[in-house]
Amino acid sequence: MTMNLYFNQTELDHSQITKVVDEHHRTRFLIMGTWGIAGDSFAVYSPQGIEILEIKQLTAGKNAMFTIIADKNLIMKSNWHHSILATEIVLLSSSWQAIGNRRTQKYQIRQHARLIAKADPFGQNGQWRQVILTDNESTPIVLALIAALGHPQMTPLFGRHKKTTKQPDIFGV
Repeated sequence: MTMNLYFNQTELDHSQITKVVDEHHRTRFLIMGTWGIAGDSFAVYSPQGIEILEIKQLTAGKNAMFTIIADKNLIMKSNWHHSILATEIVLLSSSWQAIGNRRTQKYQIRQHARLIAKADPFGQNGQWRQVILTDNESTPIVLALIAALGHPQMTPLFGRHKKTTKQPDIFGV
């Protein structure tokens, strides 16, 4: 069963916190944190404020090294491996990949070649991210990865937040 979630990437970039809501506007998760400098991190929380996992940036730059930790257990340690082409494959670990386009901010998250989620810009000016999940158990990992991939440090300067959809901004931003 698929699940659609939405979060405001611009709000996260500017205020360092954003709600993740479902199609009925119910808060499902919170994402908090900063990205771009070694030591920065995004944490994914339950609506009750319980930390579920953290993606932590270990080094700076476009090929930053990061870890994902949940319940004090290391889930993933990897580097972003960006191509110079618009379409890229970001090898996150031996079993996880993010395949997409930095300019359009459209990504697919795969585990062992199985599609786990798709993420697309959504709403007015593409500020929101629509994340369509096919594996609900991986939701916090996917949200952390999409938040980090959408951060200005990880995207080209041109075309950031340009209007990419013709859908009305149903979330009021």
